[in-house]
Amino acid sequence: MKKILLIGIILLLNVLTVSAQTQPMSDYEVAKIIEQTLTDIKDPLKEIKPQFPQLANIDYAATITRNPSGEEGTIRFEYNKEFVQGSQIPKDGTSVFVEIKYPATLEDVKAREQEGKLFMLGNGNAGVYWKSVMAEDSEQGKAFKNKANEIVVLKLMAMQIKLK
Repeated sequence: MKKILLIGIILLLNVLTVSAQTQPMSDYEVAKIIEQTLTDIKDPLKEIKPQFPQLANIDYAATITRNPSGEEGTIRFEYNKEFVQGSQIPKDGTSVFVEIKYPATLEDVKAREQEGKLFMLGNGNAGVYWKSVMAEDSEQGKAFKNKANEIVVLKLMAMQIKLK
């Protein structure tokens, strides 16, 4: 309960800070907020590591990469443990993926197999993000997916508030 209240207070402070700004953010400032958001996803995942064996390698296996597929303006957070695309997820295996593109267009949302989520910024531009959390289909795997998704969604919501 305290964590939820703290997150609510932080989000409110972010809204107040953003609403106090008078000039639109530069692309450089937007990129810095996006990059910080991806870093902010890793930290709470590290905090819950003792509860979830899926996160055993998070300290050294999580990466943040700019323009990972050569696509300008993208930044990606990625963490994999014993996960191979297209195969069955092994016990305690996982894949956590968040990629954000800025600036983005409506075409970017549907340009990939997984449809992205478009969000508007206060400077009149748009961004898009893609996210995925995968784990084995067990009770423990489902609990991990729920908690990791909660962390990712909260951080992405906070980012969108900062960028308004």
